[in-house]
Amino acid sequence: MPPSIKSIEYSASAAKRIIFVYVVFAGCWILISDKLVGKLFNDALDISRISLAKGWLFVAVTALLLYGLIRGMQKQAQEISERERAVQKDRAAIRQLLDNIAESSSDAIYAKDLQGRYLMFNQGTARVLGTTCDSTQGIDDRILFPDQAEMIRANDLRVMSEDRAITYEETVTTAQGERTFMATKGPLRDADGKVIGLFGISRDITERKESEQLLRQSLKDKQALLMELHHRVKNNLQLIISLLRMEAGRSMVTDTQVVLGSMQDRIRSMALLHDSLYRSGTFASVDLGAYLGQLAHQAYKAQVMFPDRLQLKLSMGSVLVGMDQAICAGLLVNELISNAMKHGFPNGRAGELAIDLQPVDTEAAPSNGRWRLRLRDNGVGLPADFASRRQNSLGLQLVHDLSRQIGGSLAIHSQPDAGAEFAVIFAVVEPAALLVPK
Repeated sequence: MPPSIKSIEYSASAAKRIIFVYVVFAGCWILISDKLVGKLFNDALDISRISLAKGWLFVAVTALLLYGLIRGMQKQAQEISERERAVQKDRAAIRQLLDNIAESSSDAIYAKDLQGRYLMFNQGTARVLGTTCDSTQGIDDRILFPDQAEMIRANDLRVMSEDRAITYEETVTTAQGERTFMATKGPLRDADGKVIGLFGISRDITERKESEQLLRQSLKDKQALLMELHHRVKNNLQLIISLLRMEAGRSMVTDTQVVLGSMQDRIRSMALLHDSLYRSGTFASVDLGAYLGQLAHQAYKAQVMFPDRLQLKLSMGSVLVGMDQAICAGLLVNELISNAMKHGFPNGRAGELAIDLQPVDTEAAPSNGRWRLRLRDNGVGLPADFASRRQNSLGLQLVHDLSRQIGGSLAIHSQPDAGAEFAVIFAVVEPAALLVPK
């Protein structure tokens, strides 16, 4: 195995350390030993003999020193070499693992150079192309995908120019016919970090795209069916209203006419809800404020006798509720308006009728908090025997029952000749998902 860069660098550094230690030791030995010999001996013969012995001792000591340094260097070099072999072995195992993953993946995994030529790809890519890995190395998309090569090349160039991974949907002609792929491409770099091409991972999403298209078409068909359903329900309710109006016109009994008129108003409130859903195109929820505001205007115009003397004022917040809660709230508002206009302003009395829908806690989210639906007027107020008459009035019984059905509690306040107030505080029921039978 050739020496690695780290081993070569370490050997050069160790040689420099040995030379440095030898030079320092030899210099110190010569200076110190010569001074000691000059101080201890004066005879020339003795100095000659001691110098000879000193020389051999220097050779022995430096030999031992060099031996120790070289052995230490060899041991450290061996440890470095073993660590490098372990790292290379781990890297080889990781590369083999990655190769196994790439080859066993059903996704197409590939790499290209800067000119768009294929450097490598896995068996998943080979299956898509209907060829082998070796036969396509070095060729580009103009040969593999002649009809889509320009689009693919534009995507590749954008990845390399922007130096980031980008995901595309690419529809190409393969050995299995026209297929759509979710392709994630990123810049391919060399050891120095320089971009030398790109890598890509493409997943076949043809079946998923076809399923999504079928689901969209099915949803579109069911939406059309629901719109037609709401439209027909509204028309049928309008037909019922017309029949009740005809019966009221034929009847000579005042009480019968009043009852039939009230029934028309109640059915009209439900027809208005279906009409609102049909026009908005939403079926699982309704904007309660908009619906009640439209209903209030409709009920006011149908029942007011002197529009210049009785004013309607609205303050409606916006909150989405389900159809069941909206129907009950609409019937409740219809009953309260009918009662107020029938009993609160006799003999053309002037006044004001105010309806508001606002959150109780203004800081809470609209769909999570409690809401107050309130109707106030400045008419004659409730009669003294209201509590006893309440039990025998169908309209008031409906108001009480409808308040409970929307999940609220009804509060009534009144002062003689100063008007009445009906308020319901309720919690919004989150619209349920609309399930359409297959």
